This record gives sequence, C-alpha cells and structure tokens, in this order.
Amino acid sequence: MGRTSSLLRATASMAAAGILLAACASTPQTGAEPAGLWQDAPFFASAGDDPAVTRQSLYALPPELRARLAAQVQATPGRRDKLRILLATVYGPDGVQAFRYRAGHSTVAADTWREARGDCLSLTVLAYAVARALDMPAQMQEVDGPWLFDRQGQMDFVNSHVNLLLPGALKEPLDTQAHDIAIDFEPDMASRRRGRPLDENEVLARYFNNVAVQAFAAGERKRAYAHFRAAARAQPGYAAVYANLAALLRADGHEAAAEASLRHALALAPDSWVALQGLHALVLAQGRVEEAAALAKAIAARQALDPDYWIGRGREALLADQPQAAVRALERAREISIGHDELHRLLAVAYGRVGDGVRADAELRTLVEMGLAQEQIGLLRRKIQSFLR
Repeated sequence: MGRTSSLLRATASMAAAGILLAACASTPQTGAEPAGLWQDAPFFASAGDDPAVTRQSLYALPPELRARLAAQVQATPGRRDKLRILLATVYGPDGVQAFRYRAGHSTVAADTWREARGDCLSLTVLAYAVARALDMPAQMQEVDGPWLFDRQGQMDFVNSHVNLLLPGALKEPLDTQAHDIAIDFEPDMASRRRGRPLDENEVLARYFNNVAVQAFAAGERKRAYAHFRAAARAQPGYAAVYANLAALLRADGHEAAAEASLRHALALAPDSWVALQGLHALVLAQGRVEEAAALAKAIAARQALDPDYWIGRGREALLADQPQAAVRALERAREISIGHDELHRLLAVAYGRVGDGVRADAELRTLVEMGLAQEQIGLLRRKIQSFLR
C-alpha cells in the first residue's frame, strides 16, 4: 500500500549515515541490547516526552466512519458485500483512489481518514482498521520489491513496499477456491507476491520509527529520540530502529553509543544495508581504514547481487530523466533475477524512452507471459508509443 520503509541517507553533515523508514528491514530478531546504547540524559527530559500514540489509538477509526461502516454491513452483511464496502471506502465509490499518497508523513488511522492522504504505512493502517471494523480477515505485510530513491533537500529517502492482504477474500461463482486480494495504493509498483506478515505491534514499532525519522530530518532531535525509544519498546529486536538511532547519536556526538547501536543492528540483521552503510561511514571518519575497506567490500557485494537495488536505481534514473542509465541498471537487475514483473514494466518504459521499440515490445511480451492484466499491458503500450512518436 504505497511506499514506506524509507532509508534516509544523510549527506556529509551526518557522515552518510543511513536511516530506514519503517516498512522495510529484514526479519526482526531478538537479542539483548548492549550497555550504554540509550542516552536518555541529553535527549529525554521527562516521561511526558513519551509518544502519546498507543496501539489502540493507531488503529482507531473516527466514530462517524465506524457508524457508517456498521450501518452498511447491517444492510448487506455478506462476504462479497463487505469486500465491496472496504474497496469503496479506501478507493472511492467509483474505484478512483480516495486518498492521496504523501511520502514521509505517517499518521494514525483517524488522521489519515480526515486528511484524506498519508504515506504507505498510514494507508495500510487505515485499510486494516476498516477491514477489522468489517470483521474481515486482513494481514498487513512487507512486500519485497525495488527501493524507490526520492531526493528531498539534502537527503535521499529510499523506500520499499508494504500493503494489506485479504486472504481468500474473493470467490467467483465458478471458482473452486477463493483468491487473495492485495489492497495497494501504488499500482505501478504493486506486487502480487505474498510478503512477510506484520502484526499490530510490529506496525506500531514502524509507525514510531517513521515519526522518529521525520522528526530527525526536521531537526527535532528530542522528539526523534523519544520515538526511536518507543519503537524499540513496541518491538524489541527491530533492527531498523538501532540503525536509525545510530545516525541520531552520531549527529549529537555520541560516537561510541552510535557504533554500539550499529553493531547491534547488524547482530539482529546481518544483511542490513543501512547498518552496513552507517558503520562504514563511522569507521572511515575515525580513520579505521582497514575496517572501512572490509565494510565497503561487503556493501558492494550485497548491492551487486541484489536485483531490488538495481531496480530501485533504474527507477531513480527514470525519475531523473536519465533513461540510458535506467536501461543499464535494469538490465543488470534482469541478469540476476527472475519473476519480477515490476522490473519488466520499468525496463519496457526505459527502452521506450531511449527509442528502442523492439526491445520494449519484448518486455511487454514477457509481461503477457507472466500473466499481467491486459488492461495494464495496454496502458504500458500506450505510454511507450508516446515516447516513440
């Protein structure tokens, strides 16, 4: 459902530390925190600094929306009726998206509804809350996919994907079994694959983490710290929190605590690109050349074999109007992956942008073979033709 899990790569002022917004990250593990990691004295004034949002308030719907949903279900209580109500609520009665995507702005369900906009996490939480009010089985999930690089000022936000899965929500009259439906607010990047399930506490931790990143980017360091701490409490062992906390600690001069936080993040998630980047920047700035070289090799090796990294770079190049660079990145992704329909969509567009209609058509044929809907194929074909005229 849109984009979340953003990696925030700071510039030289933060020594290129990375920050991951909540939807991304590898599977959280458990593990004891190292001593001296949290620095309450310089950041935390009182218990009043604790975030006011709770698990209950994150998913709470406005009373007027709850009443409307209850009335609709009472009038048409069937399973297909509930699905229709859910889709009309989040997509609008005519199927036109009812909510605008707003990157870098995580809100609770009630605020997302009132503002009619939100980031990926916000929209996922709202759709989940609506499904829960309709007594429908629903599962929030992280979905593997390409990173999205978005330049905002002096920072790069690199986002991965989350959405809402409705298991077995659709069953046509002649079907022998029900089909899953994914509620997703970014059709161009929507994945048909099942992701890693997230429970309510995991999403609460991601909400706190997102708010902390947003506060840090805005220079509100105490607010950022309080929300990082709340995220770690909501889900102990959530690696992204510690990678992000390290950037805040470094920015405030707590080098030893920052290193402890990064190493803890890597102990929890050894393949964390954010933590690797942050640790590399830290040891390089301290003149620990051999350690920095080893970390640089690990980062390069991970990137070289990660198709999602190259897909994200390809999309970034397209957004920057650099289609030749996009083709190179996306062709690299194609060399090391299979089954990524989003890769072939982007590559078809990139070929069209460089005027190569033959290879663009080949990518469209691949998408047909992969089962992409004819309507989506038609939209892509028209977009590519507009580049070739």
